[in-house]
This record gives sequence, structure tokens and C-alpha cells, in this order.
Amino acid sequence: MIGIAGAAFLAVTGLAAGASVVSAQAQQAGKAPVILILDQAQVIAQSKAGVSMSTQLKALQDSANTELNAEVEKINKETEDLKKQKDLMAEDVWMEKAKQLSVKQNNLPA
Repeated sequence: MIGIAGAAFLAVTGLAAGASVVSAQAQQAGKAPVILILDQAQVIAQSKAGVSMSTQLKALQDSANTELNAEVEKINKETEDLKKQKDLMAEDVWMEKAKQLSVKQNNLPA
């Protein structure tokens, strides 16, 4: 994905650099300079590479969200199980497990 984004950026940058060379040549020849206005968002939205990047990014986001949701569910289940076991274990053991769950919960991405 980064390779595609980099290639698209290089292509856009190359177009702008090429326009600068043409502009400099036109000024030297006494002609009016040619100005190139490029909308990067439109190029990315309408190019095959840009559409592909968008699709790949959405797939990665969906995958990450699915993975995160599964982890949240796992921690929620562990929390419920620990609450049920509170009366069955020593206070210090229960506190240690509660701290471990808290650390897991805090380490989840926001």
C-alpha cells in the first residue's frame, strides 16, 4: 500500500517538476510561462492507483477494527469471569488478576 502511495506521489511530483522545467524553458525563450495546477485529491480519487489504495486502506481498517473488537470482547469476558470468581479466590490473587486486566484494557488503542 505504501509503495502505491509513494508511486502516486512520485508521479504527481514528477509532473510538477516537469512543468517547472517546461516553464523555465518557456521563460528563456521569451514565451509566456505555462502554469500547471494539479489537484492531488482528484488525481488520487480518479486514478487506478488511487482507487486501489483507497480499497486496500478500507480493507486494512476493517481488518484492524475486527481484530480490536475481538480483543475488547475477550477482555470483557475475562472481566465478567473474574467478577464471578471474586468470592472463590484470595483477595490478593483477585487484586493481581484485576490489575492485569486493567493493564490489558489500558493497552488497547483508543
